[in-house]
This record gives sequence, C-alpha cells and structure tokens, in this order.
Amino acid sequence: MRQTTSLDDTSSLPSLPTFPSSAPDDLSTLLADAEKFRSKSPKKTGDEAVGDAIGQSIKGVISNIIAADFFLILAFLAWFLAGVVSSTYFKNDAIQLAFNGIFQPVVQPALGILMIGSIAGGAFGNNPDDADNE
Repeated sequence: MRQTTSLDDTSSLPSLPTFPSSAPDDLSTLLADAEKFRSKSPKKTGDEAVGDAIGQSIKGVISNIIAADFFLILAFLAWFLAGVVSSTYFKNDAIQLAFNGIFQPVVQPALGILMIGSIAGGAFGNNPDDADNE
C-alpha cells in the first residue's frame, strides 16, 4: 500500500533562515557608498565635457552607419540567395547576373566598411575606465 502525503504538509521541509529587516540601514549605507564613489571620480572641466560630447556624437553617427550597412549587407545576401534559387530551380540566371554585375563596385566596399567598422568598434568601443559608458 502506498502512502500519500498532502501538498499542504510542509512540516518535513527544512526551514529557511530568516534575517532581520534592516532596509533603512541598507539604504543609507548604499547612499553613503554612492556618495563616496562620486567624490572619488575625477571631475571633468568644460572643455573635456564638450570633447566627450563630440566624441559620443561621432561614435553614434558611426554606429548608425554601421547598422545601416549591416542591413544593406543582409539585403544583398537576400538578393544573392534569390539569384541562386532562381538559377538552380528555374534555370533563369538574370537575377544572379545582375548581382554579379554590382558585386565588385558595390557589395565588396559595403562588406569592407562593415568589417572595418566592426574592428574599430571592438578596438575603440568601450573603455572600462569611463564611468559614462556603463
């Protein structure tokens, strides 16, 4: 005969430790730590702040260009795959020939821009010393 237990019976479960509630103390400690952290970080002068703002706007523009280029490359990939499917199944090479005609003057430079942007983003992207980039 099998013994069944009720799901409401929690007496056999180990009890979890309880901690005293010290939320106000934790909050004041957190605020004090944040104030210490702010006082330790170097203050930027007006010229440095303007330079950082210009640098951030340039990074933003380059990031937008790289994102647009990525989606352009995806469109070229779709065009290429459509040409391969058309050539393979429908024996029509027109789409593939049109893509091949623009590959060297258009697609290769777009791929180059994406690769250079990715490398530059990795090399100059986030500086762990900057608190602004978190």
